[in-house]
Amino acid sequence: MSLYSQLRAFPNSSPHEIEESLDGNLCRCTGYRPIIEAAVSLSNNKPTANSPKCCGSGDANAKGGCPCFPIPGSSSDSAGSEEQKCCRSQDSLTQLTGVAEEMTERGLTEPIFPPSLRRYESKSLKILDTSVAWYQPTTLSELLQLKKDHPQAKLVVGNTEVGIEIKFKAMEYAVLINPTKVVELQEFVVADFEGLSGVKIGAAVTINRLRESIQQLDDTYRPIGKGYCTRGLKAIRHMLTWFASNQIRNMACIGGNIVTASPISDLNPLLTACGAVLSLAKASADSRDIVRRQVTMKDFFLGYGKYEVLEYVFIPFTSEFEFIAPFKQARRREDDISIVTCGLKFRLM
Repeated sequence: MSLYSQLRAFPNSSPHEIEESLDGNLCRCTGYRPIIEAAVSLSNNKPTANSPKCCGSGDANAKGGCPCFPIPGSSSDSAGSEEQKCCRSQDSLTQLTGVAEEMTERGLTEPIFPPSLRRYESKSLKILDTSVAWYQPTTLSELLQLKKDHPQAKLVVGNTEVGIEIKFKAMEYAVLINPTKVVELQEFVVADFEGLSGVKIGAAVTINRLRESIQQLDDTYRPIGKGYCTRGLKAIRHMLTWFASNQIRNMACIGGNIVTASPISDLNPLLTACGAVLSLAKASADSRDIVRRQVTMKDFFLGYGKYEVLEYVFIPFTSEFEFIAPFKQARRREDDISIVTCGLKFRLM
């Protein structure tokens, strides 16, 4: 499923992008190399005859040697050792057709996304059961009113935290609210706040969408000589590369990571180092207006109003001589919780 969705969305995926799409999938039978090679064979972006081999050159006499060739002079050296035998079988891959080519040859097409769903306009939903009520508001005002009416309600976007509490900790929540259809909570825009320029990120923006948006913003700023502005954002993107697995990053949101206030959070120390500001919103006493207040990350964890909802996170751009670096230490590099994590910011004077 991971490979299909990756190649369906990005038919020209590189081997590295295919590897990233498999993040979180554990295989203890064949190992990953045959799986990745099979996926690469289906991509439209396969290696060519001139592509570097697994050792970087395919040259047995290159510095460090090549695992694809016998060591010259060894017992395994033979007359046929001059032939290229790269372990990634790149020559074989170049001869295979990709999915798009194969389907064109056979006159087949992928099933299209139902047009009716593309035109579907989200509506407020309420689903009631004997033990739980589930709401899906479509406006910020409606969301804040629900939170005011149900102070103990849990806001659920990806269910990556609440789902664990319900399944493994036997927690019960009478009211659940899904805020993903609220437009303000899905924004990623360049904005100003108290004289500072930066980005405003809606609380329901998913981790993977945040990573993609940061990359797009950096690609826009670097060519015009403003690459330094996104140093803090790039540090966040780098840290999020090791955040859980790809499937969880597709569902989990930045707001949930913040308000959970986990002591092993990868993101919160880095947001604090970046000088992030949170915008909290609630319905007014007469429910006619929206009351907002801003609080810095370092002050946020000292108190949180039970009626408030995290609306967005503002992350200021870094100046030309400011630098931010993320650090994480875990038992393994990928898909593991932190033993210790930190974000460092320093400014050259």
